[in-house]
Amino acid sequence: MSDTNHTEIDFDSVGAKLRGRLYRSGNSNAPIVVMAHGFTATAHMSLYKFAERLAEHGNHTLVYDHRNLGLSDGAPRYVVDQWVQIRGYSDAISVALTMEDLTSEQIVVWGESLGGVTVQFVAAFDDRVSAVIAHTPRCGDNYVNPEADGHDYDALQSFWEYADLTDEPKFSVPLRFADLPTSDAPVVLNFPEAAQYAQAYGMREDSM
Repeated sequence: MSDTNHTEIDFDSVGAKLRGRLYRSGNSNAPIVVMAHGFTATAHMSLYKFAERLAEHGNHTLVYDHRNLGLSDGAPRYVVDQWVQIRGYSDAISVALTMEDLTSEQIVVWGESLGGVTVQFVAAFDDRVSAVIAHTPRCGDNYVNPEADGHDYDALQSFWEYADLTDEPKFSVPLRFADLPTSDAPVVLNFPEAAQYAQAYGMREDSM
């Protein structure tokens, strides 16, 4: 499948227009994979190749840039808000399920790095999700013990479903993805491979 065998798409989420691509399988009833990038990356950096291969192997694949990043709208630019991104996945699912030529209700959410964590929240909150692909998720070293009564989960799910996320965040923390000479902000991934990845993929045309 060539890079041109896709449809450009856009949809609304949290007061902004999100943009991406839809790669169709030959089978209208094929599963639908909804995928987005991880921390500070964009779909153009590497996800289009994943989407092509998934479509080649029989899956419709909707891939897009998170709000504030890449080709998607949203401000302030380059602000990563995980709640906004969780809501974005659910809005993308709604779009996929309303496309007349996609007849399956099997929804798979795919995320990498921070996105691998985000899709686990999406699956926990959105009962339309059938499966999760968490690619190299960064989940941390500690696990929270399950609560007995589900009170905290109910509060989180209610926030995901009903909270107004359109306002700008009250504060933000400047960070650098890798150790590149872009600012003096703290570095999230402070090892050589991260800088090599950022240089190799981040310099691609339209990557930001």
